[in-house]
Amino acid sequence: MTLYQFPISHYCEKIRWALDYKGLPYTTINPLPGSHIAGENSVADLAAAALLAPFTTPDKYGLEWPDSYPDEMEAVVDDLRPRLKWVDEVYREFR
Repeated sequence: MTLYQFPISHYCEKIRWALDYKGLPYTTINPLPGSHIAGENSVADLAAAALLAPFTTPDKYGLEWPDSYPDEMEAVVDDLRPRLKWVDEVYREFR
């Protein structure tokens, strides 16, 4: 798994914590701010991170949320399905 991140972003930090907590292997790519304008990085990659990062963990739960609250996680994922489908469609256009 590759995480496109801005190292100072608290959203990206939250995702790194969750990946580390779950023991999921990942590599990071740190694009320079504005590099997507020159076409160096996929706009879709950065857009997906910006759209999905706030939904990694609801504010009222900690990193244990996916294991401790499966019914609520399913409801959040169901609510995100249209957005996830849209991100997937946009992502394909840029690949």
